[in-house]
Amino acid sequence: MKTAIASILTTAAALAAVTCAHAEDAREVTGPYAGIALGASSFSADGAANVDDDGYGSTFRVYGGYQLTDHLGVEAGYARIGDVSQTFGDTTHTLKARSTYVAATGRLPLTETISVGGKLGLSFGEVSGDDLPSAERQATGRKRSVMAGVNAEYQPWNRIALSISYDYHGKLSDEISASSLTVGVRYSF
Repeated sequence: MKTAIASILTTAAALAAVTCAHAEDAREVTGPYAGIALGASSFSADGAANVDDDGYGSTFRVYGGYQLTDHLGVEAGYARIGDVSQTFGDTTHTLKARSTYVAATGRLPLTETISVGGKLGLSFGEVSGDDLPSAERQATGRKRSVMAGVNAEYQPWNRIALSISYDYHGKLSDEISASSLTVGVRYSF
């Protein structure tokens, strides 16, 4: 996990260090957009027996939205948050975690090419697994909860932006909550 975070932070620092020489004069930020992000996820088990409480995984997120103004927008997305392990006796089962979300977004331009932002919305989480013993308390299930995120974005070209994001996905089931740290690319139409 430390190497994944170090890689993400190094990539973000390299992106931030790129000069604005490649930037075009006019930046269009309003309108529809779509993006993809990759990174690392972290899980927390809230009382579930035999769950890897400090589990880490890989995550990816696809999303789209509409930037209504320079400062406000809406976004919907799907995040495959990764896997968490739950052990029953001698057998360890892999549980898959994911979330679909809708959120309002806020954006604060710092320069012509750099901005910070956040989102607040609703997460529809799910943790599922195969061949789990029915007599044991499982960490699987579905849960709707509040989700939030913060990000920094660098827009070197008119329609393409690079970002680093931290998202708290909330509770994915009654027992599991998750967060993720990702780097991504967004294309504005």
